[in-house]
Amino acid sequence: MKNNTFSISRFGKYFVHDLKTQVKNIGMLWLVCVLMPVIFYATYMLFGNIFSPSGHLYFIKDIVAGPKGIDGPILGVRFAVFVVTTMVLTMVFPSRAYGDITKKSEGSAWLMLPASRLEKYLSMMVICLAVVPLTFIAGHLLCDWLVCLADPTCGKAMAAFNINSAIGQPDAPQFVANGFWLLYAMIIEYALTFLLGALIFKKWKVIFTIIALFVLSNILTPILAACISGMDWNEIGRKIENWFVDHADRLDFYFNACINVGLAFWIAVCGTWSWFRLKNRQH
Repeated sequence: MKNNTFSISRFGKYFVHDLKTQVKNIGMLWLVCVLMPVIFYATYMLFGNIFSPSGHLYFIKDIVAGPKGIDGPILGVRFAVFVVTTMVLTMVFPSRAYGDITKKSEGSAWLMLPASRLEKYLSMMVICLAVVPLTFIAGHLLCDWLVCLADPTCGKAMAAFNINSAIGQPDAPQFVANGFWLLYAMIIEYALTFLLGALIFKKWKVIFTIIALFVLSNILTPILAACISGMDWNEIGRKIENWFVDHADRLDFYFNACINVGLAFWIAVCGTWSWFRLKNRQH
């Protein structure tokens, strides 16, 4: 076993090894989620024609250009598929990638790898918080764009859709990076949550994590309700309205600052807890 000091060169070698291992563990899941726009489009068009009023199954040329074919899935439908796919990937991939660490034999083998625990932890964080989410978002949006390019009836691609223009209110907060930063922040928050669940629970990691979140929500909701029950909401509403008027020129800053602070807090909590779960692992 190597010592526990951090070595950049050793970390680089371990990260490459970890990346190759995760390609084997979650590569197929990642690929299916990335290709979901193509898979969904093919399924949508197939069943849309099978169950068309005429009952005839048309060829591709009729689907795209023929008067009897059906239009491709619109932006809203494709975005809903994107959200569902993102949720499934985010909940499943952490346990697929690192859930075996809690097992006796696999955990011991992981501890014996020639890298410090800090290097292993950082590699885990980079893969879970950057590599998997960013490559998934980029690959999914690329496939969606190719579908829209092949079939113009699908309308505008998700990557080309301007959410800030769609809001239609010039004084409303503007989403950073066209809203994809907010989506990315939500992905890494849930990825960290389910990674922590994968390191805590030994079996049924995804199910137990969902149950734990449900129980925690049921505990915190009554407490929060009791704390705010005695507040004067009319007065609070007036103060909020006045605050918005006074800070209308900086709503973007405050809106994005709240997102970043919340994200940093959740990363700190789950990241620290995950670190101690790894640090305390024994053979």
